[in-house]
Amino acid sequence: MRSYRQSNMLIRLSAYRILLSFNILTLIFLSGCDLPFQEDESLQQTKNAIAIKQTLEARKQNRELSNTAQAQETALEDQIATLTARSIIDPTADLNTTQFASSMAETQQSIQNTQAAIPNPTETTEPTTTTDLQSMMKSANILLYEDIIYDPGAARYVQKALDELGLPYVDVGSAKGWFKEQLLSGGPDGSGWDLIIIAAEAKSGVSGEFFEYVSQALDQGASVILEVWYLDSTYSGTASNILSRCGVQFEKDWFNIPPSQMYMFPVDQSHPIMQEPNSGLSFTDTTSYWWDEEGPEEYDIGDWMKLSSTGDAKILVGTLAGETRTHGTVAVCINDRLIIQTFSSHQLTYNAMGPVWQNYIYNALKARFQGS
Repeated sequence: MRSYRQSNMLIRLSAYRILLSFNILTLIFLSGCDLPFQEDESLQQTKNAIAIKQTLEARKQNRELSNTAQAQETALEDQIATLTARSIIDPTADLNTTQFASSMAETQQSIQNTQAAIPNPTETTEPTTTTDLQSMMKSANILLYEDIIYDPGAARYVQKALDELGLPYVDVGSAKGWFKEQLLSGGPDGSGWDLIIIAAEAKSGVSGEFFEYVSQALDQGASVILEVWYLDSTYSGTASNILSRCGVQFEKDWFNIPPSQMYMFPVDQSHPIMQEPNSGLSFTDTTSYWWDEEGPEEYDIGDWMKLSSTGDAKILVGTLAGETRTHGTVAVCINDRLIIQTFSSHQLTYNAMGPVWQNYIYNALKARFQGS
């Protein structure tokens, strides 16, 4: 009888052990742990601790820690100490299974949250932040040709816009020879030009080889702003390559229009050039600067552009409200690195054109540095 009872007790103890083991495994499974043995869990904890430690060391080497990040690191180091201690726990120790499973689940969730909050040092971020872009603009190589300098009584719109933006530039005025020399020089110290501005507003203009230089500058990654009111005389010749690359064509000569009818309309308000850094651009505040009261029949305001089947051009401003394919007077193309304006800036007041030029310059440089 005694032997029978002992055997029966042993059977019951074995059953209890099996049931206890099953309960422990069930608790671990429900707590989110995906490994069946504590020894494997400890190994995973150690790996997590090492990974966090490596992340900390990488961040310390980069010296990019803010006060908040440093506080996080202190907490992480405490976790490492705890994880290291847990990784050497004797798997045969007498543990409360419920507390053990709950602790493991909380620790695992904490590690996941912490690792998600720490940026991976090997991951790349955006090429430039707003601060980086402003810094790049402040050190940009900008070449300015602005031939309105011939009239000492006329404000230099582009020069003034650059000064208000606080940007450096090489100013050649209206000296075509010096302009050519600078274009061919490859920029300061041969480092290249970031932005070339040709404000050919005076009724002499630039043509011929200068359009070839513009095309070469675009090939080299520079941005270009081209103010040219005389496409009617150059579109089929030296300017044809630039227009084709852009995706616009000469449409019609715009002439014999009195100041009261020189107004234009934004036709693509969503484009950054119409919004950054100045919004609410207007093209209705006209002047009579170029108006010839004695010979209006010979007065040439500028030209209209229309989109062609080539390039990526977008018309931003035109003389017909809502028309985005024809009657264009401002177009942007070549990934926003080329801006073409086909009217004279002094057709409008500086209060109107100053913000426009600032937007041209800002977005041309942005396209240059960020590759928009």
